[in-house]
Amino acid sequence: MSMRILGPMDTGGPSLSPRERTILTALIVRRDAVVSPAELAEACWGEAPPATWAQQIRNAVAKIRSRLGAEAVRTVGVDYRLGIEPGAIDAVEFEQAVAQARRQALQGAHDRAAAGFRKALALWRGAPLPDAADWPPAVIEAARLVEIRRSVEEELLDARLSAGERGSVIADAERLVREEPLREHRWAILALANYRADRQAEAIAVIRGARERLAGDLGIDPSRSLVELETAMLRQDRNLEAPEVVPGERQVAASCPYRGLVAYGDDDRALFFGRDADIEEVLARCGRQSVVSVVGPSGSGKSSLVRAGVVPRLRDQGRKVVIVTPGSAGAEQLRASFGDGAAVVCIDQAEELRTLPDDELREVGVRSAEWVERGGCLVLALRSDFIDWATGIPSLGTLIGRGLYALPPLGEDGLREAITRPAESAGLELEPGLVELILRDAGGRPGILPPLSHALVATWTRREGATLTVDGYETSGGIAGAIALSAEQVFRGLSPTRQEVCRSFMMRLVERTPEGVTVRRRVPLATLSSSPERRAVVEALVQARLVTIDGDAAIIAHEAVGTTWPRLDGWLTEDAANARILRRIEAAAAAWDAAGRPPDDLLRGA
Repeated sequence: MSMRILGPMDTGGPSLSPRERTILTALIVRRDAVVSPAELAEACWGEAPPATWAQQIRNAVAKIRSRLGAEAVRTVGVDYRLGIEPGAIDAVEFEQAVAQARRQALQGAHDRAAAGFRKALALWRGAPLPDAADWPPAVIEAARLVEIRRSVEEELLDARLSAGERGSVIADAERLVREEPLREHRWAILALANYRADRQAEAIAVIRGARERLAGDLGIDPSRSLVELETAMLRQDRNLEAPEVVPGERQVAASCPYRGLVAYGDDDRALFFGRDADIEEVLARCGRQSVVSVVGPSGSGKSSLVRAGVVPRLRDQGRKVVIVTPGSAGAEQLRASFGDGAAVVCIDQAEELRTLPDDELREVGVRSAEWVERGGCLVLALRSDFIDWATGIPSLGTLIGRGLYALPPLGEDGLREAITRPAESAGLELEPGLVELILRDAGGRPGILPPLSHALVATWTRREGATLTVDGYETSGGIAGAIALSAEQVFRGLSPTRQEVCRSFMMRLVERTPEGVTVRRRVPLATLSSSPERRAVVEALVQARLVTIDGDAAIIAHEAVGTTWPRLDGWLTEDAANARILRRIEAAAAAWDAAGRPPDDLLRGA
């Protein structure tokens, strides 16, 4: 449950009547103490409550409990006490965020402090505690919160200036001065922002404007701090200059340097780290008339190694490289690749060739072997649990078996590089202790790379300024829970109708083999665009990086979604039999369509 009071009350659930909102507001204001029915009556009716006020208070409390849960309001003797956890109240969250940002400012982490102040201010939606606007304790509390907000608005600009911003602060400082021209510190911020933007005349004019406003409205002179700032500007005091090296001056990339569940691509070379030795090993095998099969379990980083590590190095050698991902047009793509002068053809996710009809798979095997014999180099990224199947491909299988390269798990040094180097290249910092925490959670487990990368993306979305934090990592669910947390957030944000669409869609994207292996399937986009509900679900999953669009098909970002999201895993277990029937029907439908839809082959009901 969430309780938002920094603006119109929002419980995140059922709506409350005005009286119920007033009572709940009073309990929130006095959340550290018990509140008597008489105090609640005063909050509702002031000094003239009706004769039946006691019964009306009891009725309202009962309705609050029925809507928000029995524990929302607790009975203590004849009095009441708020039962909602303080952390669920946005005003409490606001003050906690402010306190943390202030600590960061004192520690010199000004970019993180600015991010924290922004996060705190974003919680505000309007005047606080509007449902008890005439009750004195609520009036006092609202005034206190508003004063904190005013100070935070100024502290945010202070942090931005300390982080190295200059001219970009001026417009926000001018807005604050216009809103409350008698707060002298706002004039000081505006003057300093102008001074650091090399607008000395404007800076001095700001101080002069403050002096005139204070004299005209209050008949007083500026404070000592404002006078000293003016003197320092006139002397061009070097202490007023912005720090020479500050986080705000780093070139921080706007995009995330991690790829989540999606493999690194051939244009991600600058962000791919930790596999130098493996890249060299594979390159050494990529001669003429060669087949190199990079094999490993799901999540070991085969596709990323080939696409972001091997392919760019081959192109550096002047060799033409074509990357093919098997799909509905797998055989056709390979034929085109073999015929356009490519020196190297890379087949990513080669296990998906198994979806081809037998005659097409045979043709792929024959053509591939002939092309290799003519001097080509074929590189495959193949799941190790499909090696036996792959070595049985006509003509090509023997070559695949001879050229296996078993990709080892990424060691601790490689994992450390994969975590830290992309962040460095993007101008980001990692909070002390974060890398060690991630390495501990990774624990050398196989298939850890997709959950690790997804957790890093989720941590990046929760960054503070230019810093990835321990709190952001833990809030995301870490390696163990980031995928499930992202998937659940998407699913719970859908309407009941769209949740059913989501289940149906995910069951089409993921297949659980009789051996219990989770594999991906491609779903043609044409089958998804016929309904606004389906389109909305697909867009939500794509935005969360759980599903990707590859050409004319949708595909799950990684098999790890099917094993780390408990809800989907449960669906797959429950519907194993139904899923097998669906696959057979889909395969039969595809064959019927490819054969020209002969009427005699059409399945019909009894």
